[in-house]
Amino acid sequence: KKRVWVESDAGRLKRRTAENIAMARASLQEAEEEAAQERLEEVRQRFAKQEEAARRRASGERPKRETRASHPPYNELVCRAVYDLKESSGSSVQAVAKWLRMRYPVNENKVRTSAQTALKKCVAEGSMTKI
Repeated sequence: KKRVWVESDAGRLKRRTAENIAMARASLQEAEEEAAQERLEEVRQRFAKQEEAARRRASGERPKRETRASHPPYNELVCRAVYDLKESSGSSVQAVAKWLRMRYPVNENKVRTSAQTALKKCVAEGSMTKI
């Protein structure tokens, strides 16, 4: 038997024998196998999600919307904004977008285009007139 002296955590010398080294190697191998199994399971789950998405696309199903907006539809918001602003010459898209940003948790990047689209729809429906 070959004995090896190794310093442990507390600074004490610890005698490592062939038996201890074999146990340490077995423990390390077991941990590596468990990690490999976990990685394999993650890959399988990822592929299952991709296959499900491909199946839905092939069948024509639309993906379900996971979250809903935390505010009413833009048509209602635009009507509220125009009413609250009470400008005699009408409200601009920029003023409506600013009003929406101040009062509702809207997407900063899309609020102007969404407000503009909602204003156009309201004019097309006849609920508002363009001045």
